[in-house]
Amino acid sequence: SNGGSIGSGEGAAGTVEIVGAPTPSLEDRSMWNAGNSATVTVGGAGGQGSLFVSNDGVFHSGGLDISASDANGHTGSAIMTISSDADVSTANTGAIGSYAGSAGSVTVSGFGSSWGSSTLVVGSVGTGSLRVEDSGFVQTLVGRIGFATGSQGSVTVTGEGSLLRATTSLYVGDLGQGSLTVENGGDVRSTGGRIGQSAGGSGTALVTGNGSQWDARGGLLAIGDLGSASLAVTNQGRLLADTINIGTTGASAAFTASGGATVESDSASVGYAADRDGSATITGNGTSWNV
Repeated sequence: SNGGSIGSGEGAAGTVEIVGAPTPSLEDRSMWNAGNSATVTVGGAGGQGSLFVSNDGVFHSGGLDISASDANGHTGSAIMTISSDADVSTANTGAIGSYAGSAGSVTVSGFGSSWGSSTLVVGSVGTGSLRVEDSGFVQTLVGRIGFATGSQGSVTVTGEGSLLRATTSLYVGDLGQGSLTVENGGDVRSTGGRIGQSAGGSGTALVTGNGSQWDARGGLLAIGDLGSASLAVTNQGRLLADTINIGTTGASAAFTASGGATVESDSASVGYAADRDGSATITGNGTSWNV
């Protein structure tokens, strides 16, 4: 198809289910292929939209807006669920909460279930949430959580085998408010990362629970870049990074490791720039920071 809308229009409601066969072969997988240049909107212009992809179902588009709105201020809300070995791919940008006042949520659940997108924005201008659970997998080149002023974005990666991978960069709180939670054995891997990326933005990140990990090696992990930021690693969580800067140029930045957490980095700076507020607290039996 050349794009499409699900539940787009004031008062409208739409649901699309892409459900594969109980034991599908590659040839009989249920598929919606919108092409590399088309954008599919789920819940636009005041509508309510739902997209469910399950049982080896496949969805592909150039762009994907989960809860888009329009220039007239009509706002929508939407959900997308990817489960049971289903695969969603976005050639360009996948956005959740695309306009002011909009709200959208995405869940990727179960081993073999995945969402791949060139750029992933959670809380683009509105409110967006992403949950990766039960060995689900999300991969992007660039991940942004809380992108624009006034936006709110949250990402939770929970459960052993659940993975969020950002191969180029990961921003938690760009111009908006962003939060990242890695729990119960969840795994985040990124090439560095920036928490509180831009002036006026704020970001919080939490890595908690045995087996939970954020591996940010390959680039700079900046806590409080231009905005305010906090990062906590607790309850045997693990953080890996090449360089950690706390209080780079942001208003305030705080880092805490506690409860048997493990932190490993090649180098670190606290209060990296002049007149910046950076703090690091390491506390509790078994907690370590190896620099």
